[in-house]
Amino acid sequence: MKFLVSICNKNRAEGARLPGVFLFEVDPENPRPRPVPLEHPRLLPAKGITGLAHYGDGILAVMQGAAQLALLTRKYEVKAVWNLPLLKHAHSIAVAGRKAYIASTGNDSVVEFDPAEGSRVYWRHNRGEEDTIHLNSLVYRDGALYATAFGPKKGLLWSSASGGYLANLDSGHTVISPLYHPHSACALNGEFYFCESSRMAVGRENGQRLAVGLGYTRGLVVTEARLYVGISKGRTESVSTGQKVSNTAVPRLKASRCAVLIYRHNKSDLGKSELLGQVCLEEYGEEIYDILPV
Repeated sequence: MKFLVSICNKNRAEGARLPGVFLFEVDPENPRPRPVPLEHPRLLPAKGITGLAHYGDGILAVMQGAAQLALLTRKYEVKAVWNLPLLKHAHSIAVAGRKAYIASTGNDSVVEFDPAEGSRVYWRHNRGEEDTIHLNSLVYRDGALYATAFGPKKGLLWSSASGGYLANLDSGHTVISPLYHPHSACALNGEFYFCESSRMAVGRENGQRLAVGLGYTRGLVVTEARLYVGISKGRTESVSTGQKVSNTAVPRLKASRCAVLIYRHNKSDLGKSELLGQVCLEEYGEEIYDILPV
């Protein structure tokens, strides 16, 4: 199975190859990722791509730092670009029919977008214009929208936010908590899986955990047979404040790689899933955000 991998915060990766390319097609049988440059006259300068999602016969990509949503064909040609000023520091995207739901992390909200109807705020944590809970991944399951969030910070940096959760945004019900920096929620056979990034792990709704043991886990695809897990390098500088940090959410030495890890999925015991291989992307960037099967 091939998949697309999005790179985020590429502007911080000194010396990375192909600085304007944030999307790569990966074939597990081929160790060399294929760069996917995006070209369109309406695309603004960006620093990465965050969320990816299938949309009809195309693919939606959230342009990091540009408040834009791009629609790609299955051949990765840019078919349409929409400016969405309601978005602030957009992250993940989920799709239900014609509607796309985008996590607007910078103002604690979710923006609903329909090409025929435009955009509106679908859900909001508060009326401020700040990131207070770091809402990130979205998943639509059983007619409801779910999200992961870090929860509030206990100090200046997000590394202090250890009370994260996965919750049903429509009902307000919390499904799993506490989680330390959850990302990349997805569902298989009616059960949630997610990355618990600062624990370098992949979690399952039933409480099972796969200890990856290295990297900031973010970007996840779960199938009956395989797990595809993105790992990113640790940061030495806060993205939100710009200050140098020593108390990173993941120790730098343990988060020294940017890659996709491939596991044989042990469905009865997630923690016993077997590492089969990896595809390295660190020459193109330091941080993976999303993975999408194609």
